[in-house]
Formats: sequence, structure tokens, C-alpha cells
Amino acid sequence: MKKSYILLLLTTTLMAGNGQAKESADLQETTAKESTTPEITEIKPHPIIGARERQWIAILGSNFAPDSSVILYLKSRTFPIPTERTQFISNKELSIYANVSVRSSTWTAQVINHREQASKKFSFKVISPDLEANIQQNQEKPQEQDRKTEVVILDKKVAEVNEHITQATAEGSKRETEKKEQQEKLKEQERKTEAAILDKKAEETNEKITQAQKIAEESKLEAEKAANEKTTAQKEIEKKEQEAKAAKIQVEVAKAVAQTTGDKSAEEKAQKLANKAKQLEESVATERKNLEAAEKREQEAQKRSVTNKAEIEALRKELSELKKRRAEKRTLIEKLTDITWIILAGFIVWFLKRMAVKKFERTTAEKDEVEEGSSRLRTLVLLLNWLGTILIVMTAFYLMLAEFGINMAPVFASLGIAGLALSFGGQYLIRDIINGVFILIEGQYNINDVIQIGDFSGFVESINLRRTQLRDVQGRAIYIPNGEIKTVINFTKGYGRAMVDIGVPFKENIDQVMEVMEEIMKEMRQVPKYERFIKSFEILGVESLKKSEIIIRCRFKTASHKQWIVAREYRRRVKNRFEELNIEMS
Repeated sequence: MKKSYILLLLTTTLMAGNGQAKESADLQETTAKESTTPEITEIKPHPIIGARERQWIAILGSNFAPDSSVILYLKSRTFPIPTERTQFISNKELSIYANVSVRSSTWTAQVINHREQASKKFSFKVISPDLEANIQQNQEKPQEQDRKTEVVILDKKVAEVNEHITQATAEGSKRETEKKEQQEKLKEQERKTEAAILDKKAEETNEKITQAQKIAEESKLEAEKAANEKTTAQKEIEKKEQEAKAAKIQVEVAKAVAQTTGDKSAEEKAQKLANKAKQLEESVATERKNLEAAEKREQEAQKRSVTNKAEIEALRKELSELKKRRAEKRTLIEKLTDITWIILAGFIVWFLKRMAVKKFERTTAEKDEVEEGSSRLRTLVLLLNWLGTILIVMTAFYLMLAEFGINMAPVFASLGIAGLALSFGGQYLIRDIINGVFILIEGQYNINDVIQIGDFSGFVESINLRRTQLRDVQGRAIYIPNGEIKTVINFTKGYGRAMVDIGVPFKENIDQVMEVMEEIMKEMRQVPKYERFIKSFEILGVESLKKSEIIIRCRFKTASHKQWIVAREYRRRVKNRFEELNIEMS
């Protein structure tokens, strides 16, 4: 409503401007024609929203002049409208801005020209702004309802269009998805087909490599056989040439004797020797032919061997390329799945190996007596355990690289084990490994042996190709690289030996003391626990004479690792027996 009245006000203002523009023309028209009496045909009041008592009132009729004035009447009251509130629009319309009552009432208007020509009074009703607003609102309600209905219809149509668009989009997306799925299936099928073809080619290449290796081995054996035949033929040629030379000399000697003596038997002998020499020469010629044939066979075999090696190398390169292409055809998920299976299989093998080694260690640990054979077996088992772990890790690593088409075989073949070690600065590693191999082969010491290496001593806790670990009496672990081991003292190699010194005062009877020592050892050997430990016992006699005592030394041979147990038990029994017999000890 406010917007409507504001637009009306602006329209009226513009019309007033236009009226002023036409004022001169209207004046000329008014003066040119004979003045006529103004006439009112219609009055349109327009309440102003917000201004309760002010309204624009449009007066429509004819014969209006620019100097026309307007008078309003309300019952007996008269309200002249000032000229500044009167606007001449045209000779057919005037517009006044007047204060009127806010209540609905009936007014009368009259227009008077400059010549005192007045129109007839014209009655009109003034409507309050609120009532005008209600009327306008009631007029706008059907329009608003129509607008809402139209909006609902449009919304419905838009919704239907959107639904059609959504359905079309969904169907298009579905068709696009189905198309992509079909393309993916075709690609996957093509990939699997190509992978199967590559696998088949790889198998065929492997078979070709196997056949080529077999032929190369046969060529190698044939070359070796031809070389042996050549060597034998050369020896036979040298032997028969010497025999032929000797036969020629004998023929010449026999001929000389026959000519000198004139003996027919000598001539016959010379003839026989000549025939023999001729046969030897023919035999030499035959052997030379055999030698040439052997040399020819050797050359052909070597040539075939070289050709086969080149063929094998080419086939290996082809196989490597096939594996690389096969790896490219595999998806990342397939590769990761296979790598997971490889790791799992490696872990299972490692776990089973570890369980077997642990069981073996528990079995050997339960035995009281450590034999050299079982100790050496344990050493070899632990070494194989160490090598097995390295082998499992390297195999798993090799297979995982193969999943990505990386072939490490040519790398290892070109570098070699020594070259690979040297590439990591492994000259000391090679020295340690070589020395470790000799230690294990010679059996210098085994697990649980008590040894001394330089300034370090203890029992052997573990051995591998690289280093030896000792554990001393204080429980400290000592690691010694095998390459630094020069001299080893093994206290438990094969058997154990201990020496015990017993000191007594000069007043004691030495012979009696030695007899008591013998008896104590006999008693110990009757105990099952010590009987299997003690191998032999011997009293060596008086070892030394000191100022206040005599030292008597004895020694005994025991099972490996048991000399310290036997020595401690023997000293305990000697001390107790000497107390019983009142023999003093110094």
C-alpha cells in the first residue's frame, strides 16, 4: 500500500511538472477562446499513508485554468485551498493537497476561474487512510491468492521438471556407470588374458632356459670328454713316437750288424724291426688323426657352449622382461595381497624353525652331562638357525621385489657374493666369515665350552659365521669377531682335568695324609652322581715345601665341564675327613 501511494505521489509530481511545461500553451488557448464556466465531473481523493489528515484530491472536469482556485465545503464550513497547494494539470484536471477530517464524511468542492466563473458544487466522500488500506488490501487479497495459486502451480511444475531432470540424470549416471563397469570388466578381462599369455610365455621361456642349460651342460661334458681324448691322444702320440724312434735306431743297428756279420737271422730281425717301426709310424698317424678329430669335437663343443650361454642370457633377459610386463598388468591390490602372503609364509617358516630350535635347546639343556658330540650338534643347529633366518629374509625380499617386476638375479650374478660384500665395505666381514667357517669345520670349540681367547674367558653362549659370544663368571656378554680370534684355550675339549693342592703342617704324616686322600676319592667314585663324572684319579705327591706347610698335589680326569664340580666336592670331603682324623690343615 505504501509503495502504491508513493508511486502515485511521484506520478502526480511528474504530471504537475508536465502541466507547468504546458502552462504557456494552455494560457494561449484560454485567452484565444472565450472563457467558459468550469465543470466538475469527478473527484478522486487519495489518502496519504502516514499523514492522517492530508490527502491528494484529483478534480476532473473541463474548462480549468492555471489560475483556477478550489473551495471545499463541509456542511456549513468553508475551506479555501491556497494556490500553493493547487496544481494545474490540464484544462481537464486539477490536483489539490488538503487537510481533511480523518473520519469518513461527505465534502463539496467548487472550482472558480479568474473571471469569477464558478462551477457547480460537486459532492464527494473522503475515506480515512485505514479504511482505504483495508479496501486496497481486500482488493489485493484475490490477486495475492491468485499469485499464490500461480506460484504453487509453478512450483509444482518446477518440481515435476526437476524430478524429470533428476530421473534423467540418474538414468544417465546409471547408464554411464554401467558403461564404465562394462569397460572396467573388459579391461580386467583383457588384463587377465594378457597376464595369462605372459605367464604362458614365461613358462615356455623357463622351459627353453632349462633345455638350453641341459644342452650347455651336455656341450660342456662333451668338450671335457674331447679334451680328455685329446690329452690321451697326445700322450699316445708322444709314446709311440718315442717307440718309433727307438725302433728306427734298432733297425739301423740290426742292419749294421747284418751287413757286418752277413747273418740271415740278423737280416730277418732287422726286417721285423723295420716292420714294427712302420707299424708304429702308422699308429702315430692314426693317433694324430684321432687328435685332430678330438680337437675338432672340442672346438665344436666349446662353440656350442658359447652359443648356448648367449642363448641362455637372451632367454633370461626375455624372462625378466616378461616378469616385468606381468607385474605391470597386476593391480596394486593383487601385489599387496601376494606380498602379504609371502610375509605370512616367511613368518610361519621362521616360527616353525624357531620352535624346532627351542625344542632342541630344551632337550639338550635337560641333560646333566654335556657330551662333545651333542655340544657340537647344538653349535651346528644354532648356526643353521642363523643361516636359515638369513635365507628366509633374503628369499622373502627376493619374492617381494619380483612382484614389482624387479629381478635381482642379474644383480647378484654380476656382483657375486664377494663383490656384494666388498661393496658394503665388507673386507672384515669376509675375514670373519672365512675364519668362522674354519672354526666350525675344525671344531675348535662348541656351544657351552669354557674357553679363553686372549684376555677374555667364559663359556661359549653362541657361535655364527661372523662372531663368537662368551659369557664370563660375572654374567657379562663378550662379543669377539671371528677374524680377531688367533689363539684359543679350550678347558672342556673332550674331557676336563682338575688339580687340587692340599696343605698340611710339617708334623703330619705325609703317607697317612695321601692314603686318606685316596680313600676319599674311592668313596666319591662309589656315589652314582660322581662315579659317571670321574674318569681317573692320581696323587702326584709333594708339590712343594714351604716354611709352615707341605703342599700335596692330586689331579683327576672328568667328563667335560665337570672338573669344577668334582674339585669342589673333593675339597669339602677332605676337610670333613681331616677334622674327623684330627689332621690339621694349613
